Amino acid sequence: MLLSKQLPKQRVKQKAGLNILIVDDDSLNQRLLNIVLARDNHEITFAYSGNEAINAINQHQFDLIFMDIQIPDMDGFEICTFIRNSNSPNKQTPIVALTALSAQHESLQDYLNNGFINDCIFKPFETKHIEQVIASVRTGKGLVYSNAVQKDPKKAPILETENILPFFNNDPQNYTELFMEFLQALPEKIKKMQESAQEQDWQLLSLLAHNLTGVAANFGAMKLSALAQQLDNEAGQKKMTAAHDSLENIERNVLPLKKAFIALRKTPAN
Repeated sequence: MLLSKQLPKQRVKQKAGLNILIVDDDSLNQRLLNIVLARDNHEITFAYSGNEAINAINQHQFDLIFMDIQIPDMDGFEICTFIRNSNSPNKQTPIVALTALSAQHESLQDYLNNGFINDCIFKPFETKHIEQVIASVRTGKGLVYSNAVQKDPKKAPILETENILPFFNNDPQNYTELFMEFLQALPEKIKKMQESAQEQDWQLLSLLAHNLTGVAANFGAMKLSALAQQLDNEAGQKKMTAAHDSLENIERNVLPLKKAFIALRKTPAN
């Protein structure tokens, strides 16, 4: 399979800290993680695909690997299996899953229980979760995963930023710029999901919905995230009617989300 980008161009060299591999096909997710990790001058390698991840794993020794579970060409479970069964320099490297999957997901539980994955951070991320993982790796303490709660779209707020801004270094401008970029890309994301549903490509629909679940949550768009998570589950069960209903609800949520974002920008800073 072809690499989406040449791996050496994805390395961000910094002064000191851990040598970290981030495997995630979404550039916004990578940038969000980099905001937090850059504070401690870690050396970061980005991989956008399974192939890029395998190349990096075979070529470099990492102190920590952040692994998105659902990426296009090879899912995170397959990559973790390769790492643990290979003779690569990262056979024993701690792997932390980054996912919007339910904590009760069977494969995720199996990989955690059998040590193929050492820890799991459920989206939306909180800076304290990333910092706890970094501290555990630095001190050699064991990693312990936390539970996640299934979100109810009916109860989820449209936009909630109270616990989100710390991820952006409490910089509203940084948050605003990235969120505007997300909103601009949202119609195309929805279009791709609609096309996947129309073609009954359940695997691709689940992948796209899963990605939207995590990215939306990281910006505090909790209702959109909950709707996308619901769509992910429906795609996994091939529920055509329910999936189409969820897509309509996602599309209807875009305007209220934009209005909430505009209102937020007009709110004076404390």
